[in-house]
Amino acid sequence: MTTEPTMPPSAPRDPADHLHDRMEAFGREAQAAGERFGKDPGVVSFGIWMGRLWGVVLIAVGLWFFAQVTLGWDLPTFDSNLVWPLVLIVIGGTILVSGLARRR
Repeated sequence: MTTEPTMPPSAPRDPADHLHDRMEAFGREAQAAGERFGKDPGVVSFGIWMGRLWGVVLIAVGLWFFAQVTLGWDLPTFDSNLVWPLVLIVIGGTILVSGLARRR
């Protein structure tokens, strides 16, 4: 009677190794998606447009505060309770328009 060699039971896999493998796979998928989106001319032009828009907004806000605080100009103040809903509406409208533009 021959006995076959038995393999020792494999040690349970460390959950940290499994998480590490999943994060590596996620990173590769995210990189591939970024490369695909980076080559789409619609996405690139939208990114350029949004970057310029945010630049103009930040410059306008900075100039407003500069004129009020440093130069002492008496500019009208904005009630933040009125401004933040408008900001959300503008952001939502931008997202909708960009989504519609990508479908064309």
